[in-house]
Amino acid sequence: MRRGLVCILVLLALSLGFLGTALSQSNEEAIRLYDQGVKAYKYGRYQEALKYFNRSLEICRELNIPQGIAVNLNNIGTVYDSLGQHEKALSYYEGALKIYRELDMPKDIATCLNNIGEVYRSLGQYEKALSYHEEALKIKKELNIPKDIATCLNNIGEVYRFLGKYEKALSYHEEALRIRREVKIPEYIARSLNNIGEVYRFLGKYEKALSYHEEAFKIRRELNIPQDIAMSLNNIGEVYRSLGQYEKALSYYEGALNIYRKLKIPRDIAMRLNNIGTVYLTQKRYKEAEIKFLEAEKEEGKTGIKWTGNPFLVELYIATGRHKPALELLKEMTPGWNTDDSYRIQFHTQHGLALKGSGLLKPASKEFFKAVSISEEMRQRVKERGGFFGAGYYGGRIRAYRGLVSTLSERAIMGEKVDKEFSPYGKDISSNAFYFSEAIKARTLIEAMAESARKSQRVEIPEELREKEQSILNQLSAIDSQWDDAYKRGEDVLRRLKERKDGLNTELNNLITGLRQKYPRYTALNYPKPIPPEELPLKEDEVLLEYALDDNAGYVFVVRKGGVKRLIKIPFSKEALEAKVKAFIEPMNTKQIEKFSVKEAKGLYDLLLREALNGIKADEKIIIVPDGILGLLPFDALVIKEGSGVKDNLYVGDRYNITYYQSATVLALQRNLKERKTERLLFALGNPIYTKEDPRYIAWKDNKKATIVVNLDKYSFRGIAIKAKWGKTTEADTTGKEVEFPPLPETEIEVREISKMMNVNPQPPDVLLSVRANETELIKTGLERYKYIHFATHASLPGMIQGLNEPFILLGQVENESKDDGFLTLSEVLDLRLNADIVVLSACVTGVGREVEGEGVANFARAFQHAGVKSVVVSLWEVASDPAVEYMKKFYGYLKAGKGRGEAMRLAKNEIKAKYPNPFYWAVFILHGEG
Repeated sequence: MRRGLVCILVLLALSLGFLGTALSQSNEEAIRLYDQGVKAYKYGRYQEALKYFNRSLEICRELNIPQGIAVNLNNIGTVYDSLGQHEKALSYYEGALKIYRELDMPKDIATCLNNIGEVYRSLGQYEKALSYHEEALKIKKELNIPKDIATCLNNIGEVYRFLGKYEKALSYHEEALRIRREVKIPEYIARSLNNIGEVYRFLGKYEKALSYHEEAFKIRRELNIPQDIAMSLNNIGEVYRSLGQYEKALSYYEGALNIYRKLKIPRDIAMRLNNIGTVYLTQKRYKEAEIKFLEAEKEEGKTGIKWTGNPFLVELYIATGRHKPALELLKEMTPGWNTDDSYRIQFHTQHGLALKGSGLLKPASKEFFKAVSISEEMRQRVKERGGFFGAGYYGGRIRAYRGLVSTLSERAIMGEKVDKEFSPYGKDISSNAFYFSEAIKARTLIEAMAESARKSQRVEIPEELREKEQSILNQLSAIDSQWDDAYKRGEDVLRRLKERKDGLNTELNNLITGLRQKYPRYTALNYPKPIPPEELPLKEDEVLLEYALDDNAGYVFVVRKGGVKRLIKIPFSKEALEAKVKAFIEPMNTKQIEKFSVKEAKGLYDLLLREALNGIKADEKIIIVPDGILGLLPFDALVIKEGSGVKDNLYVGDRYNITYYQSATVLALQRNLKERKTERLLFALGNPIYTKEDPRYIAWKDNKKATIVVNLDKYSFRGIAIKAKWGKTTEADTTGKEVEFPPLPETEIEVREISKMMNVNPQPPDVLLSVRANETELIKTGLERYKYIHFATHASLPGMIQGLNEPFILLGQVENESKDDGFLTLSEVLDLRLNADIVVLSACVTGVGREVEGEGVANFARAFQHAGVKSVVVSLWEVASDPAVEYMKKFYGYLKAGKGRGEAMRLAKNEIKAKYPNPFYWAVFILHGEG
């Protein structure tokens, strides 16, 4: 945020303080020059503004008008601050502050304190920044000037944002926005909206970020202040870059750059050039990126400030394999004790990548670990953690974790056994690599499940251990409360406090390790963190295959009871592997099933499973923990041995029983939770009605029995689809194509057959069909009472229907109460509290969703597990109706016969495969959770 204009406008009013001090012609000239300086500054003509303010200052000194001198000193400081010449700005601000203190002018003192605080923030001296801003806030509160109080709150919020304390930052910014809306000054409202948007961007909450930035942009465009318009354009570009919409990002960046070029502001021109270069870098347009980065350096040179290294050039050097110059640049960029956490994460990650590229794996591991440790501390301070790993500087915070997993894995494969620094995270280096792989899988899911379980399950530990634990936690809490004060008091005080904190954290980690061995349920509920592989509660006949993908290679951890047994490298880049998986899935998604490629299926088997399955018996159960795009891959449809046709291939599912988990830690948590009793056996919903014109609905309204209608397609649910590809949009497009969801009368047959099989009467509340299969009836049912829950209807992805930017299950659109819209969305499922053994989603694409960095695929499997369900059956593409009905009848038949969930699925698949041999029909459903 550029704060100079705020200060100038505030001081324009203050200039009245010296209007009447002298009536001479010189005084009038000083005022005229001052006014011209304000106008020049407002439109970004900084050198011109300096000329006017300096001449006004000379006149005020000649006339000995202290307040006029102070006002001009402050304004000159503001211009230098805007030019990025912070040291110069500081000297002018301090000169002004000295005069205002002598004149005992509280309001002006506070303004200067704020300005000095902003300079210290720009210089990265956050402890000093906080000190000045808090002193300013205290004065403004005593004076009770709401808009000035809001400015102070805003500035403190910005310091906390740079410190990575996002929740604190939000609280200050939101309070500032509340006050600014009350005083109704549009420019200030826009500034608060902009800053809140930035906090949400750093939290990875891009939808929220965009809404705040766009509201700010709308106000700024109406006010027609070029510099503010440019800032909003830039920040909207930043959000689109984070969303992967690079052409949109470039358009906004270039719009901002054009304005800054007209305003001739070198520092801002340089920043926009760097942003454009970063997009080119992401697109692998390396030559163009380098041109932009070098041009940015030239612009920064015009500011007269010596910059210590360009992190964007470091990224370019790493991407193009020039690791030596990257390391040389990084030497100039070493963070100080008071450098903000976001920069530290970036620095240590880049250092790790450059060292790794140079073949120095051990020091690279240590650099990545530093970045990971800072990230973990930062994450603990954040409440909304869903997008945390993907947010941050270039590439997101997740890069440090992936780099650490990669370097530790490589060291283990090369034969290294133990590194003492990583001993808290497993018995050897392969275990350490597994631990950090788990650290970026379904973390928010684990924490939410544990929090929910704590409300219903209480586990005690011996009193002496509880007292020891509470003592450590109390001391850590006390340190957190002292942190801000220590930061303000300087390096030595903060260092001593950090040493105490590190010691207590070590003590706590040792205690948790001991508790996990003796009281696993207690630690699972109270410390929902990744656990070393040797502590996983696996059974003797189970093998867990965990995948970890990095930019240059992938890794498979083969884990049995007792720990990692083998660690296998996949010699394919993440990008290349994604291309192979997409090519394999494409015929399923497009329903061009004849194009199913046995060659692709065999190639993926060889790449992902062949070596991992070596030595695993056919009667052993395999649990897959995927990473990235592998979460959309049906592993049992991969081909072990090619036959003469689709029917004769030997598939993985023919030999092995496969289930899936979002993470091994979720598995451990599920198995440590107590069994929950349910009152009723089966809830099922199917065949909803989508329009009041449907003859079945008309018959129901007339209390008549519905007649058989041959063609129900004209009574489909119809909506407007948005144009943008799923996962890459945040707003609706009214020119989108119409989509249809036709009635599914066959799902009523499916539900009735399953109900009959389970001896459940197909009536509400247990079974909702036709008119009753709506959201209002569903809410009344009390799903928490059921052991089995079954949905047989349409489901789809965000972006398919306007206004729905999340996955949804389509329910009946008739007889809903006004508050119910007939959609069961992903977020609504997350709010449920269920006790079911299994939820079966006999619907399309319920296993597909947006991949969230470090969290996995945000799909209905994840949502229902979050709600408390042990196992979830989901689909990976559009299901074929009749085969799906047969599949489900067979699956429930095996469940009733006493087969386990995984075994029941495997047997049902085999029967369907015999009748419908193409994997499109039988590989569509997979099981997440306990088999």
